[in-house]
Amino acid sequence: RRIGLGRSLLRYLGYLISWWILGIGFIWVAFDRKKQGWHDKIGGTVVVRRMN
Repeated sequence: RRIGLGRSLLRYLGYLISWWILGIGFIWVAFDRKKQGWHDKIGGTVVVRRMN
């Protein structure tokens, strides 16, 4: 299911926070059980890849 404008804005805010704090929010993905970065957690999103 696609995310709406509100969630996408929250996710973008999460990107900014992750960069401001030395990129730790992106490194977090390596240690998270669900492989979510801070931007995903803040936006309440999960990336799902389609199988073709």
